[in-house]
Amino acid sequence: MVEKFNSLKEEELKLTDLIDVETLQSIQDAFSNLVKISAVTTDANGVPITEGSNWTEFCTKYTRESKIGNERCMKCDRIGAEAALHRGKSQVYECHAGLFDFAAPIMANGKMVGCILGGQTLTQEPEPEKFYNIAKELGIDPDLYYESAKRVTVMPKEEIDKAADFLYQIANVLSTMAYSKYLTYKANKEIKRTSEMKSDFLANMSHEIRTPMNAVIGMAEMALREDISPTAREYICQIKSSGQTLLTIINDLLDFSKIESGKMDIVQEEYETMSVLHDVIGIVATRLKDKKLEFIVDVDPNLPEKLYGDVVRNKQILINLANNAAKFTNSGYVAIRVKFDQSDEENIQLKIAIEDTGIGIKENQVKYLFDSFYQVDNKRNRNIEGTGLGMSIVAELLRLMGSRICVDSVYGKGTCFSFDLEQRIIDLEPIGNFEEHSKRLYEEQSDEALFTAPDAKILVVDDNNMNLFVVEKLLEKTEVQITKCTSGQNCLKLAGEKHFDVILLDHMMPGIDGIETLKRARMMEDNKSIKAPVIALTANAISGVREMYLEEGFNDYISKPIDGMALEEL
Repeated sequence: MVEKFNSLKEEELKLTDLIDVETLQSIQDAFSNLVKISAVTTDANGVPITEGSNWTEFCTKYTRESKIGNERCMKCDRIGAEAALHRGKSQVYECHAGLFDFAAPIMANGKMVGCILGGQTLTQEPEPEKFYNIAKELGIDPDLYYESAKRVTVMPKEEIDKAADFLYQIANVLSTMAYSKYLTYKANKEIKRTSEMKSDFLANMSHEIRTPMNAVIGMAEMALREDISPTAREYICQIKSSGQTLLTIINDLLDFSKIESGKMDIVQEEYETMSVLHDVIGIVATRLKDKKLEFIVDVDPNLPEKLYGDVVRNKQILINLANNAAKFTNSGYVAIRVKFDQSDEENIQLKIAIEDTGIGIKENQVKYLFDSFYQVDNKRNRNIEGTGLGMSIVAELLRLMGSRICVDSVYGKGTCFSFDLEQRIIDLEPIGNFEEHSKRLYEEQSDEALFTAPDAKILVVDDNNMNLFVVEKLLEKTEVQITKCTSGQNCLKLAGEKHFDVILLDHMMPGIDGIETLKRARMMEDNKSIKAPVIALTANAISGVREMYLEEGFNDYISKPIDGMALEEL
């Protein structure tokens, strides 16, 4: 007996999972036309998966059109295949309708996954009585059935045996193909399973690390708002900077995992061009001020005010490239240049370049620049932090958006990274002079709150008391009235008793989580707070998370560690 392969049975693997129908049909047709007999390929249960080649009308028009006849045909096919399997060679047999068929099984790792059948022949002229009796059993007109039987090909038994042996050789070739594909199928499933495990691990790791980092960075930011000595301020700045560097590494690993598993999605939406540039400039400016580099921002004032694209990934690419330029530049300048060409009435090609006067890249190392985990000139740059994934991620994101990155570098003098990016126009109104605003953003960093609202009431829900404390302190200068609670149940209770203007709601909580809490709150008809904006607090940094929260009914989300400025703006 052939050994059963349990995993195939559990997965219900089909022949068509291993060999495509077009290939099976092509091989079957070639065999049938060569030996001048009928053929068909079935699954392991005898159900045809290809169109029959040179089938007789005796089978197609009469026998298989009968419900009883079709059931008996499939049973014959299966029995013939199993008999051939046990014999280890082709099996010639007389089918229930009196014709001679032969079968050869198609195997994958010791299990029959299909069968190729040939035949529908006779070895002598049909006997009237025999076919009349079969017709009556199947409920077919006996005269018509016998007349069709007389048109079936008659060939010597020796010729049928030869055709059967030929078919068996073909089936062996198909079995080899199927087994090879099975090994690939099995390996791919294992790769997918491993990739999913890794993605889950990294997502969980992100959540577990980002939650305490929320406290570290948040407390550092609050300490910097206090009147402290220059030495203490320097120490705390280093703590905050190191925490942010750690977060960058975590985010790179998460993005790399998504790209590697093919789950990195490009999510397009309408965005304000000026707002995106402000965000990028603000982040890059902070880093450049520490190194006292000149920051050049050259933005075309005719750039459309509103565009449509993946705003999150656009910002990520710009920030990554600009921060990378700052990282490898010790004197001179870093420049962000944004121009555009209008492709047609609906689209533009953004033309973006990031220039620096940094250390540059050797010509023979440029080709390795976008390899994962590769760091250019590692000996010279051993003190510069990073995973070696940033440029690889940038290149892949641009590829997903239909673009590519270009590099122009002179070793020891500087580098320019550039790319084009097609974006749809939402509002053609020009943004105007951006340089003056960006200059003020760069030179004037204020610790003052963006607003004050002493009458505003905000509910903050998080099962971690330290996170509640961080949010409370980050919003202290806004003078808003903050109510805190540590569970979804308490959130529903408080929201039912009191009006809040905004609710900040943690996602991952024991008991009922943030999503379930929101769903229940929206169903509380008497609760005045259900119409208030609800913002998700989350340590989840996976791509597409914003869309997920919006679909679940949140008005927006903010990720941990929470940035004070971003929280105030939100």
